[in-house]
Amino acid sequence: MAESSPPSRTIAVADLEWRLGRFGLWTKELWSDPATQRKAVLTRFWNNAQLPMHRHVGDELLYVIEGAISDEAGAIYAGNVGYRPAGCVHSGDSRNGATVLGIFTGGLEGADQIGNAPQTQIFRLSDIP
Repeated sequence: MAESSPPSRTIAVADLEWRLGRFGLWTKELWSDPATQRKAVLTRFWNNAQLPMHRHVGDELLYVIEGAISDEAGAIYAGNVGYRPAGCVHSGDSRNGATVLGIFTGGLEGADQIGNAPQTQIFRLSDIP
């Protein structure tokens, strides 16, 4: 007998509450799988938000919906994508606020120096053929 896939489901984002999350940012957890530590999260950055240096245990793919966020690799503006590979160490900020959709595998841990950790990769979607 063939295994069945989990059913597709619609996530009513408007029905989810914003919660105060890590680094004092507002988040809506859209989906998570505790067994694999994967999750999809909407995050709101306030004006002049400052994130302390931290290390990504897994990777992160993010899409900036509005505003901009930045780290040591540069700024990611609305409509563009950032990728942080596992092991990426960075701090972050958002001068004028932002709303971001992030897809994560694994968690975060504190860090005090970047060293030779991989950097954020920034993709301007308008540059991709």
